[in-house]
Amino acid sequence: MPDLPDDRGLAEIGWRAGTVLHRYCRAIDQGDAGALREVFAADAALVVAAAAAAAVEGGPGSEQVFSGRDTVVGILASLFDQRQWARHLVSNLFVDVEPDGSVDVRSYFQYWLGRADGTAHGVGDYHVTMRESDGRLAITTLAATILEEITLPAAVPAASTAGATAV
Repeated sequence: MPDLPDDRGLAEIGWRAGTVLHRYCRAIDQGDAGALREVFAADAALVVAAAAAAAVEGGPGSEQVFSGRDTVVGILASLFDQRQWARHLVSNLFVDVEPDGSVDVRSYFQYWLGRADGTAHGVGDYHVTMRESDGRLAITTLAATILEEITLPAAVPAASTAGATAV
């Protein structure tokens, strides 16, 4: 880790890195490909685990890496149509500065996705690397590992009791 005068330097980097990660989540939640594009470096990479890679590529396989901002944003934006709404919560950020100056971020996340068949709720881990680019931190590598996902069934509208007579 580079020499820092005190913990304030790392705290500032942690705040900036957390802000970038939150901007990423907000862009995903709002279905905003333009905002999503702004958080990634031009040479960004998306690391997709085996189960998710099968869904993206149509077949089983090991971890896959998709490279380039346009490719990464295209893959992530293609998921927007699979839900009606989304919300992400990020917590337990651990930020470290690597010897090469890159910023390593690990965190937990939870998400809720509103779908026609119900609401999906999942938990997982982010592992993100960032670097300075044009005076701002940008994501160079994004890996999201979903540990568990459940789908709560869509609520069935209650039967109307208007006009019913008590017996």
